[in-house]
Amino acid sequence: MAVPTCTQLAAALPASVSGTWTVRRAEPARAVADSTVSCRFEVVSADLRFTGDVSVLLVADTDTDKLRREVRDGPCDGDRQADPTGNGYVAAKECVEVIGGQARTGLFAATQARFTHIVAAFTSPTAAAPEVIGYARHTARATADQGLTLLADT
Repeated sequence: MAVPTCTQLAAALPASVSGTWTVRRAEPARAVADSTVSCRFEVVSADLRFTGDVSVLLVADTDTDKLRREVRDGPCDGDRQADPTGNGYVAAKECVEVIGGQARTGLFAATQARFTHIVAAFTSPTAAAPEVIGYARHTARATADQGLTLLADT
């Protein structure tokens, strides 16, 4: 029940969200656990309009009810959005807030065997707030989809 590493995610994510994905933090080391990973990426969009950070928590578990509870009980910062659907989700919720020109999307999602919590926070010197929010939401969803489906190199 291994999850992909931060390096594997960073390599796969530009196919879904074009731009530069740089790993800023990766925990734990593979020698410690292969069923949990926590990453922080610095992201710059391909057109250079959006910059920000994406934090990822990814956990593998065989207890689907537990994974659903993780989604249900995760704190929603900002305004709750329509629950996202995608790639075999058994539970998901998304929240959005704008603070000081920064759009933050928090996304919780689970499949039968994995849980993820994504926080995507972006700014733009040229884009209007709705565009920045849209970019943050798209990035969070694409990151969740990759994290919940990408096979780990073992």
